[in-house]
Amino acid sequence: MSAAGSGWPGDGRAMRKKIFVGSSHGDRALAEAVCAHLSRQPDVEGICWTTAFPVGLLTFEALERMLRATSGAVFIVSPEADGGPNHNVLIEFGLVAGRMGRPNVALCKSGGVSLPSDLLAVTVVELDGAPLASSLAGTQLSTWACELAATIDGVPPTETLHGYSGRWAFFLECDQWRRLQIVGRDIATLQGAVCLIVPLDGRGGAGIAEATMVLHLEAKPGDTIRKAYDATFHMCAAITEVTCRDDGAMSFRSQTLARQRVTHVGDPWPEEGLSEDDVGPWTFRWELEPAPDEPGQMLIRFETDFEQWSSGKGRARKEA
Repeated sequence: MSAAGSGWPGDGRAMRKKIFVGSSHGDRALAEAVCAHLSRQPDVEGICWTTAFPVGLLTFEALERMLRATSGAVFIVSPEADGGPNHNVLIEFGLVAGRMGRPNVALCKSGGVSLPSDLLAVTVVELDGAPLASSLAGTQLSTWACELAATIDGVPPTETLHGYSGRWAFFLECDQWRRLQIVGRDIATLQGAVCLIVPLDGRGGAGIAEATMVLHLEAKPGDTIRKAYDATFHMCAAITEVTCRDDGAMSFRSQTLARQRVTHVGDPWPEEGLSEDDVGPWTFRWELEPAPDEPGQMLIRFETDFEQWSSGKGRARKEA
């Protein structure tokens, strides 16, 4: 199979950079010229606002749809009657820059327009009326467009997620592990991280968790079977049903995918003697509530779906 049309990296049609070009109605001709110039660059497709804003959609709805299909955006501002830029164009510029990131948005100005002081530090492309193919402005736009990252068709280059999306570090202490009561000098702790992707509405998120478990079980006086036992495990689990509530709390379920015993001293107790290959129906319910004493942290309570098997508590901290 040839690379052309295969959909693999290197297929220009599948990896074209789509760039939105926006302006006021008075700058329509200039926007179309910029769009045509961008479309002459390798693997770039310029999309003018005149075709990106279909009938029936509000401007912000059209922008949201555009953000799901483009790699970058250009906004053109020219002086209005008061010498300042079109306010609607600046609002759209701010919305798109906030979602795409400033490096992925180019601001062009024409006719000596005066920009707000907050934008004075932003590098802009000066459109002086010269043909873009032979002007500094055209070179700047071409260089900027070539540096944009391409995305495959059908995959949004940007996505708005709930603030709880990201990596959470956690530390858990079990009070019960496989029906064993963790008391006295016994230890059953898990330290690791949960990586979550949560939709903006806070419902139906998912993720993955990895942790190291440290287990220490003290010998029981008079018990000839349960001698002292120490072990370390690496574990991973799938996270499903992530739900973020209005009070800032969060809940989800974890399903253990694998557990590997890394070190051990002594013989496993009957309750801890499962094979490493037997991951079992280890499904846990996690409840997380904001810690009242430490901003940015959550208090955790977790337990298995079947009663009196494993449970514990701990803390989690958002890392990224």
